[in-house]
Amino acid sequence: MPGAMKRAGRLTARAVAGVVFLAGPVLAIAAPPPGASMAGSWGVDGGKRAMFSLEALQQGQAVCGRVETISGDKVDSAWFVGTVEADGARISFQPNFTGEDERGRATLTVLGKGWHWQVTEPPATVNHIWDFADLKRNAWGSGRMKLVETWCRSKWPGILAGRLEEVDLGN
Repeated sequence: MPGAMKRAGRLTARAVAGVVFLAGPVLAIAAPPPGASMAGSWGVDGGKRAMFSLEALQQGQAVCGRVETISGDKVDSAWFVGTVEADGARISFQPNFTGEDERGRATLTVLGKGWHWQVTEPPATVNHIWDFADLKRNAWGSGRMKLVETWCRSKWPGILAGRLEEVDLGN
């Protein structure tokens, strides 16, 4: 398992070391550099049975996309919408295993040339989206950009108007 992974209260020794090492710098990082964009494919590969990917598009101060995770035999995904703010982005997401309109909240903050994903309010019911991950740029998978573009197309008006809670995140 990668040092950037924690699920359901279980930490590996390597993850504990990573959290201790990263806690100061992650909290000290502020806004992305001017012109930085969250648009792209981002992820962390933890081997055969662990993966976190985030694919995002950005329009001005709005961000929209999809997150997918694999943790052992647990697989989950969620569409998300968010707004870019001075310290990164605030994200609202709805995992596949949660009830209708049951959302989680997360932040994305700059971490070197990548992003740090941190769930700030998990959904009330079971989900398998990682609590945190340190993401590096990946190449877009075949057909993935088109999938995200198509899903986000109808979401932009609500996101740009700041009505994140009204945007349908149904999968």
